[in-house]
Parts: sequence; C-alpha cells; structure tokens
Amino acid sequence: MHGWEFWAPGVHTGPLAASATADRRALVGTWLMYPSRLQSITNEKFLRNPIESTTAPKGLDHFDQPTAVKMPSHKTFRTKQKLAKAQKQNRPIPQWIRLRTGNTIRYNAKRRHWRKSKLGI
Repeated sequence: MHGWEFWAPGVHTGPLAASATADRRALVGTWLMYPSRLQSITNEKFLRNPIESTTAPKGLDHFDQPTAVKMPSHKTFRTKQKLAKAQKQNRPIPQWIRLRTGNTIRYNAKRRHWRKSKLGI
C-alpha cells in the first residue's frame, strides 16, 4: 500500500506522481473542510485523471473572504530606511578607486555578512 492507495487504488508512480499526490491531498483537505460544496466533484472523475481535476471549484478559496481589519505593516519606514542604507554600504570597493594615484584602500573593511554580524535594528 503506497501513500494514498487506500483512497485511490491503482495510482501509478512516475515523474508526475508527486504533484498528483499533492493535488490529491489538497482535494481531500478541501473535501474535509467543505463536504457539502464538493458534491459536484466525484471521486471517480478524480481517480480517472488526477492531473486534469486538480483545481478546486470556485468560491472555496479562503482569500475570497472579505477582510475585517487591515493589517499594519511589520516594518516602520525608519527601519526600512536603515536597511536600505546598510544594503547600499555593503558592497566591494569599485575598481576605479584602486587605480587612483597614492591610494592605499585595497578592499572594503566594513563588509557585512547577513549571518555573521547583525545590524541591531
């Protein structure tokens, strides 16, 4: 018995099997949440060709529901400004600066890696 074979006997394995299994799980999840709305979709049709019937019927998306409250932004504008400045500063020295007469700057000593040192914002 492989994965969903108890629900859909005879499902073949192959390159499209993973996506078909994911689509089948999505349909089963939708059926469990909205059993009365999915009477038009029959299991026989889905088992015959799981690739064609992967889309759920219209009106089942949770994004269609009206939002009651608008969410505020996570970052303030000041934080975004600081992140933008840090992003602009985190670059190598341009080649033309190295070519100037009497220049001793060879590399950017203040380069920052996103994992090694944090900004502290």
